[in-house]
Amino acid sequence: MDPASLGEYEAGTEMGAASARMPWPGKAVLLEYLQRAYALEEQGLAALDDQLFQELIWRQGAPSDKTVGYWVMEHLVHEWEHYGMMKYVRGLCQLNASEPREAASSSTE
Repeated sequence: MDPASLGEYEAGTEMGAASARMPWPGKAVLLEYLQRAYALEEQGLAALDDQLFQELIWRQGAPSDKTVGYWVMEHLVHEWEHYGMMKYVRGLCQLNASEPREAASSSTE
């Protein structure tokens, strides 16, 4: 994908209607990406010791009131919010799949 089309910080935010036209990869590519991403996340978490977890994040040359640990937890909670959304949509899809569908008309009028 063109990095310029991926929104703010190439993170997918502020994409607007462009997100509806994105070419999505197949399931195998997506699962491989997720496995690599979570492996990197686990490596990053393993590198954090208690002292680093408590350090304040610096912004614009000054310490903020947020620690590294705060942002780690913020990220992990955000992941679970998305997981919950996916489970909800999956449930909706299963509900829709159990509803009878109208047969397509074969009329050639």
